[in-house]
Amino acid sequence: MFLLSALFWGFLALLALGFLLWRFRRFLKWRRKTMLSLRDQLVILLPLLALALALTTPMLPAVFSTWPAKYAELKELTAPVESVQADSRTSSAGRGGRLETRTSYQIFFQNYEGFLCVSDGLRFRQEDFLQWAGSEEVTVLYANTGGKYTVYQIQKGSQDVFLHYREALDPLLSFCFFSLFFSLSIEFLALGCSVGLVVRIFPTEPKKRKHVK
Repeated sequence: MFLLSALFWGFLALLALGFLLWRFRRFLKWRRKTMLSLRDQLVILLPLLALALALTTPMLPAVFSTWPAKYAELKELTAPVESVQADSRTSSAGRGGRLETRTSYQIFFQNYEGFLCVSDGLRFRQEDFLQWAGSEEVTVLYANTGGKYTVYQIQKGSQDVFLHYREALDPLLSFCFFSLFFSLSIEFLALGCSVGLVVRIFPTEPKKRKHVK
């Protein structure tokens, strides 16, 4: 599932890169024909490129913060489970406007403030988890991923594992690559439009006027 998701969003990023290269190629042809000096070209083009980069580049640091933590970097919490809270969000997906419901879960622990988040896209059954956890202490391995304290592994002792690290890694990697490729696509499209705008506004040949007969 992770591989298919990465390939799909990577393909869209390549399409956006192809759009940028196509626009840049047209810009190079325009440069050879235009009457504008190099200085005038830079005065027109550079502010547009700077604006495009200023609007899109800040998305990239946020993307890198979503990269999953290594197993050795995980923190450990051991305590009985107090409750699990489900948060459902409904949004439209696809051309037909089909409604899609995504549910995220927050796990609360006794004698601890705050909660730990179960990553979206993970098959997490709230009832099964509460029945499995009972009133005993459970050990949770977690890390701050994308600004949220995210669950990576849940277990009792060393043998009874409810959620394994490898299972939690798949949706986290999918989301990270989706965010990366989506951000790159937006940046490539913005740069391509900036270059294309210059060629559009300053054509090399004047438009021919139609004569009224």
